[in-house]
Amino acid sequence: MTILVYMICIVLAIFFTIGCDLEVTNLNQPDIERAFSDPKDLISLVGGSYNKLYYSFVNIGGAGPMLSAISFEHSTWAACNGAIEYSVIPRIPLDNTSSHSYARNLETTWYSAYRAVSSATTGIRQLDNGLVNLSASREALVRAFGKFVQGVAHGQLAITFNEAIIFDETMDPTAQFDLSPAADVLQAALGQLDAAIALANANAGVTVPGDWTGDQVATLGDLALLSRSYKAYFRANMPRNPEQANQVDWAAVIADVDGGRQTDFSPFADGDSSPWFSWNLVYLNFPTGWSQMNYFIRGMADQSGKYQTWINLPNGNKHPILPGDVPFLIDTPDKRFPQGATKDDQLANPGLYHRILETWARPDRGTWRWSYYVDSRYTSYFTGFAGGPTPVLTHNKLQLIKAEALYRTGNLAGAAAIVNVTRQANGGLSATDPNGANTDCVPKLPSGVCGNLLEMLKWEKRLETYHVGLGAWYFDSRRWGDHMEGTFLQMPVPGKELEVLQKSIYTYGGVGGEWAAPKGTYGF
Repeated sequence: MTILVYMICIVLAIFFTIGCDLEVTNLNQPDIERAFSDPKDLISLVGGSYNKLYYSFVNIGGAGPMLSAISFEHSTWAACNGAIEYSVIPRIPLDNTSSHSYARNLETTWYSAYRAVSSATTGIRQLDNGLVNLSASREALVRAFGKFVQGVAHGQLAITFNEAIIFDETMDPTAQFDLSPAADVLQAALGQLDAAIALANANAGVTVPGDWTGDQVATLGDLALLSRSYKAYFRANMPRNPEQANQVDWAAVIADVDGGRQTDFSPFADGDSSPWFSWNLVYLNFPTGWSQMNYFIRGMADQSGKYQTWINLPNGNKHPILPGDVPFLIDTPDKRFPQGATKDDQLANPGLYHRILETWARPDRGTWRWSYYVDSRYTSYFTGFAGGPTPVLTHNKLQLIKAEALYRTGNLAGAAAIVNVTRQANGGLSATDPNGANTDCVPKLPSGVCGNLLEMLKWEKRLETYHVGLGAWYFDSRRWGDHMEGTFLQMPVPGKELEVLQKSIYTYGGVGGEWAAPKGTYGF
């Protein structure tokens, strides 16, 4: 099957809200030309393209729940969306058959990206073929935004899957396209973002409609800045392991962070009817069954020694540790956690980010999933579904990406300075220095040793970017070598797509499996 059939099917389904059988072969190029010959229709198509990609970041039926649970970003006993199945210990391989219960959790990221690519590419091709007449400013808007969406979509595919199809308006849609390695997909993405930057900077004053990005990008000049930030993000999150992380052009990452957006990119959702509403933030933070904060990572805040006792117990026997101590209280100077020596103290003194809520259950799904703690940052989402800003690429996230880039290029003082911003202001902890001084001993590693500068950087990145974008902790942990043994380090092309392409089904993960994490930094 050619990419033409696939892309036309997606575009027409988007525009007319119809179903489409991907095996139908009688569609042809004039169908798209007729459907999008009206300027208003074309502008609407391209203007909605980023939201189609955004859908995969915020949809509870996407990869978000499983990526969060397997990286210990959150913990759940609700067996939905692969969060329980793929965070089980010992880890198991992804089931990549199209009939699997959670097949859609892989497919959503894949197909949402191509819906976005299809919309953006159609708009640009219509202009290239002279089929739509727009004013100079409108044409610049469509072209720049279209290249931006192509770049972000291909970038997301590159960091998530082992391979993908590269597609843009220069390619013959009647040709047979094959899958390309993720590294090639990343290079295509960076080139598309560079094209967006050039077009946007040449037309910097052109207004971008607010509903194209959830009121986050006002002009094409702003779009150019966001495009540079995305380049930094994709480069930093491409590595599947520490060895690949050493090959990243970290100097380019620093330059793009500095030359990019300097404020949060957080599309605003005014209630659950908004196209920018995040159901991920509802369910992954809902404090009765769906979300708790287990101790594998957050336990490193503890100074009492109970975390070290807990982490060294067999996973099937992690509770109780001491009589009446089920699970255990985190005793920490980090003000992002509740303060006090007793449960009542901590109930009365919630932390900046975490609070006490004793709601665990389902011991059959692993008592190691339990803790007293939940995150309280997104209560506006599940309280009346009010919504609010949906963090995708925040200033703190980009600055901490820069801190890692500085660390890896030998500028330890620069890295420490960025780490100290949130470490002191939000955590109330003592400053560190280029040598990694850590008088508060936060984080305190499973071995009982105080974390060095890199560990403090990782601690800040985790606490400050909780559920910021898709797979916030997942992509970081694989680059750092911190995933639990057997965790899949990339996703295969979804089985449904492999069937369409008439290729064999394959998968990753599981202890000893292909592209499965070895035993990680922390010994688990």
